[in-house]
Amino acid sequence: MKRPVQVVWVFRRTQWIALFTTDLNLSITQIIEYYGARWKIESGFKELKQDIGSQKSQCRNAQAVTNHLNFCMMATTLTWIYADRLKTNPERRHKVKGRTS
Repeated sequence: MKRPVQVVWVFRRTQWIALFTTDLNLSITQIIEYYGARWKIESGFKELKQDIGSQKSQCRNAQAVTNHLNFCMMATTLTWIYADRLKTNPERRHKVKGRTS
């Protein structure tokens, strides 16, 4: 299968990287933005497989595998939400009326 390909070269930190697309209607900016979004997705799947434990599943039937993956994705999402909230409210303390400490 032969298709025309658009190549965008981007200098990133210390080296050049090539971004390829078969969608010739995309602008250079869109290609770079899509690559960045795709990288976040790939990092999320890597974290899901390696850090959360979906790769070590001992499930054997299809429904159990689906349930395990759903639970791992939920755990990952909750971890991201928790980490995001730690940045904005690290001590998790709120003022209570009538309390001095």
